[in-house]
Amino acid sequence: MQAISPAPYAAVKVTGVKDDASSSGQQKVPADGTVLHQLLQVDATDQAGSPVSLSYALTLKSRAGRWEVSSVDDAPAIRASSTPSAAPHTTPTPGAVTATPSPSPSSS
Repeated sequence: MQAISPAPYAAVKVTGVKDDASSSGQQKVPADGTVLHQLLQVDATDQAGSPVSLSYALTLKSRAGRWEVSSVDDAPAIRASSTPSAAPHTTPTPGAVTATPSPSPSSS
């Protein structure tokens, strides 16, 4: 891979990292092939000195006792346990009129 030239940012500072690990700050070396998803928050300064906030969704994979970026993703991965319920909760708007269907005329 060739670096982008000229570099788009004069300075970059990582401001936050969130991942899907069960225990944050895990110290033991992961087994090869272990996958971790991260959302990286970055504050950058462009060449004109303007601040830019960036987010990167990354998939990391362990190999030989270290984490390597496996892919830069389009969006953060969603945990299976965070699926929404089947019936969303709705709160009625105060003063809203609720229509009640009228009974249909019976044909006798």
